Amino acid sequence: MMQADGRTRVLSLFWNFIVGGVAQYATLLEGVAACAPISIRSFCVLGPKHHVNQALLGQLGDRVVVHRATPWDMGWVHRLREELRVWTPDIVMSHGFNSHFMARIAATLSNTPFRTVCSYHGLYHAPTPAHRMIGAIYNRFTEHYIRRRACSTVAVAEYSRRYLIEKGTDPARVEVIHNGISDLEQNLLARERLREEWGIRSGEVLVGIASRFDPIKGIACLVDAFGRVAGNYPQAKLVLIGAGSLDDALRTQVNALGLSDRVVFTGFRTDIAACLEAMDVFALPSLAESHSISLLEAMRATKAIIATDVGGNTESARHEQEALIVPPADAAALAAALERLFDDPVLRNRLGQGARERFLAEFTVGRMVGRTAKWLERIAAQPVPCR
Repeated sequence: MMQADGRTRVLSLFWNFIVGGVAQYATLLEGVAACAPISIRSFCVLGPKHHVNQALLGQLGDRVVVHRATPWDMGWVHRLREELRVWTPDIVMSHGFNSHFMARIAATLSNTPFRTVCSYHGLYHAPTPAHRMIGAIYNRFTEHYIRRRACSTVAVAEYSRRYLIEKGTDPARVEVIHNGISDLEQNLLARERLREEWGIRSGEVLVGIASRFDPIKGIACLVDAFGRVAGNYPQAKLVLIGAGSLDDALRTQVNALGLSDRVVFTGFRTDIAACLEAMDVFALPSLAESHSISLLEAMRATKAIIATDVGGNTESARHEQEALIVPPADAAALAAALERLFDDPVLRNRLGQGARERFLAEFTVGRMVGRTAKWLERIAAQPVPCR
């Protein structure tokens, strides 16, 4: 059904707008309005115990934010019912397990049928053993929802699309649209300011990562690898940007390796683009990824990159062209890659330039948003499924 204003209305559902790629995806998604007659409204349900990405939340234009006073507060259901009644979306788009659950509830609450679509950013990886059973439930429900309920799904990597097809999803209902990010100008002043703040002297080579301190990110392997080569490269230092469940464990590991004067912990920061400017080498030692935003940010910043051969990493940066690709959980291979980059500034420069050129050709926000707008227009032109 065409809206009176001639625009397709998309209600985009988010649960716990936390730090990570999905929050960035939400802000970029709003750009489709400039590419097609589409209106996006973000419906965000925030919990009482989660670290909300307030900076990105504030960037959302047309948004509804509902706060839960307790984990069992169901007031958001009434607010969602009202939103469906008043705004009458043509498409409801969900992002992640809890949001897919919200979309199922929305389908029972709405008097006006709508098309259901979703984005798929990869498997949920439990941060602790106690969460593994919950993680299995999350993943199985997500796969069931995509297979049986969603009209169409955007997968952020070909790797993710293949996984969903293996789980029984109709290939015709999965579209690959890689993540994209906005371009930024180089900020040399930020580079010098942050290197001074972190105690990095002229001529020193700074390796870094910006990430959640979560087991799946493989940061302990990076610290191990750096410890293996640090003695031979006194000019090298490591910066760990972020926070998370492994904060104390990583600090203990650094101290045990005698690296406390060689490794900088910055804590959680929001100025990631500036932090990347300060680095010479960006390392992504993840044990699993779909399509890493932080990898794209490093490519945009013209950094030499070391990344693991997992998920969609090699869809972004290719071995010996834009990055050095190493096996996951292999500290020896990661250490060898670090040695190559420490020894060869020409290689660092070549990989960084290659990464920048590939980012501009493939992973800008304009490319992502344009493809997403066309996808949503195709969905809007399809008949509304019967209940």
